[in-house]
Amino acid sequence: LSMVAGRKMKDNNPAIADLSDPNRPERLTEQFREIYDNAWTDVLDCLTENEKVKDEVAVKQIVDVLQAIFEQCKCQIEKRKQTIIKLIGYPEDTLEKQYTGGKDGHDPTVKIIKDLVQGSAGRIWEEVIQEIKKTPVVTEILQTGEEKSDIF
Repeated sequence: LSMVAGRKMKDNNPAIADLSDPNRPERLTEQFREIYDNAWTDVLDCLTENEKVKDEVAVKQIVDVLQAIFEQCKCQIEKRKQTIIKLIGYPEDTLEKQYTGGKDGHDPTVKIIKDLVQGSAGRIWEEVIQEIKKTPVVTEILQTGEEKSDIF
């Protein structure tokens, strides 16, 4: 009962952090800080020293890569959501509709869909990385930034 009560309490409650979630906001903040402290500065140094690119140009290239990665990940998540929605036979706009029924005020199916998408991320990350590396802006920085840009 305690486990069920705990799950209900943190479900759709942004004020309660799930400490078992490796992607909770605090952990993501730490990971992004590590990217900046380590990989970002290594790639920036590599681009400015080896390629003789100005700092502003190198930073723009790195930001473009981050935006391309973000867009590719967002696209992959949307594809997964739509695939799951179709598989379970719900309309394509299921996640966009406001749920009006139920005492909790949210559709439990939406939670299941989000959990399935999140669960599939661990299985498809290598595929997503390969797709990201095919993006022109990422390919360019991979060629100029040597192995440090691959780590980034």
